[in-house]
Amino acid sequence: MSIFNNFSLKHLYKSLGSVFIQFGNAIFGFVLSIVLARNLGAYEYGNYTYVFALISVLAIPIQLGLPNLLVRFIAQYQSKGEFGKIKGILKWSNLIVATLSLLLIVAVFLIMNYKKTISVERMATLRWGLLLIPVLALGALRGASLRGLRYVVLGKLPDMILRQLFFLIFVVLFCSFISVEFESKQAMMLHLISAFLAFIVGSFFLFKKIPRETIKARSEYETRRWISVAIPFLLTGGMLVLNNRLSILMLGWMTTPEDVGIYEIAVKGSTLVAFSLLAANAVLGPYFSKFYTENKMKKIQHIARLGILGSMIVALPIVFILIIFGEQILLHFYGKDFLMGYNSLKLLTIGQMINVAAGSVGLLLNMTKYEKLVFKGLTLSTIVNIIFNLVLIPVYGINGAAISTIISFLIWNILLVRWSIIHLDVDPSVFSLLYYFKKIRF
Repeated sequence: MSIFNNFSLKHLYKSLGSVFIQFGNAIFGFVLSIVLARNLGAYEYGNYTYVFALISVLAIPIQLGLPNLLVRFIAQYQSKGEFGKIKGILKWSNLIVATLSLLLIVAVFLIMNYKKTISVERMATLRWGLLLIPVLALGALRGASLRGLRYVVLGKLPDMILRQLFFLIFVVLFCSFISVEFESKQAMMLHLISAFLAFIVGSFFLFKKIPRETIKARSEYETRRWISVAIPFLLTGGMLVLNNRLSILMLGWMTTPEDVGIYEIAVKGSTLVAFSLLAANAVLGPYFSKFYTENKMKKIQHIARLGILGSMIVALPIVFILIIFGEQILLHFYGKDFLMGYNSLKLLTIGQMINVAAGSVGLLLNMTKYEKLVFKGLTLSTIVNIIFNLVLIPVYGINGAAISTIISFLIWNILLVRWSIIHLDVDPSVFSLLYYFKKIRF
């Protein structure tokens, strides 16, 4: 009997639903990048990309790790019937995020007006981007609340699918029927409207699915406990966002908006390689946690090996297509302005293949109570990324940023795979597939 029979069909359907959400997110993200790049051009797309990366980093302290906190505690409180605590943590987290968002917006507006060190175009885009911060942050809380209530697909649907779908529709309509020139500030404004609509849909989902006992209950608070648990989530999640957007931010600081736009397209293309790993993670996470609790390490090794096998089978053809036909893809889908990104696309594709080849190692360590090692590895790789970006970007431009990313990926994954083998005696990487070759008799 397969080990996957340990969980119910209902759980399997939820896992497959998460896979389809990830797939839809990747497809919509790819199509949206094409539409934005072709209508904005490299310069304006670079402005938009830089500002969105900037607000993503600015939003790190706003969320305080609260989405992951909500997933964990709402699930616990619901299973124990502690509906007053569900109401309390929802009110507390929303109040914190709304207050910090307002303070951040005011502070950045004051700084922008006092020190006018950025271009007029970027300033206008940043104004709209700042308004996007509370919408995205509160939307993340809505999604996390639904996932905590075990409505995983509904929790991910508004932000990962609907926001991008609305944004895509609005951009097409704007460019088709409005005579005003489409610039980065209009793109950010349309993103804000799309995010707000997705937030409304997510709020409706939460209102329909939240237990009625929660609405009637009196709010109960465990503030100290929530804060103590939220801080590690904040550090790890914040470092992950920073590392992901670091090259964009440093390119925006050290080079031109055109370089930022071209590099972002290369990033978007290369992330298609890692889709198979994200899909595997959506399915494998609960099994890692379950079998670790039961001290069944051989089963963890077995499903980790199955995960890397499936991920590699899907990823390798995508790598082949991007490396061999990447130049034609950039020309025909994005336009000749983005052809300069071909070498970066190849380099970043190799970097993403390193991620896939390491398997679900970050998830494995997080699910087996070694999240501190994940944060340690992430911190070291981020520091290395900063150093190499400072050295390589002035010399090699966007290719220097791509090389820095590869090096940080190598360090991150080598450390995590090593720690997984030392602490869990589990190798989730592609090298674990040598097990199958040993079974073959020639």
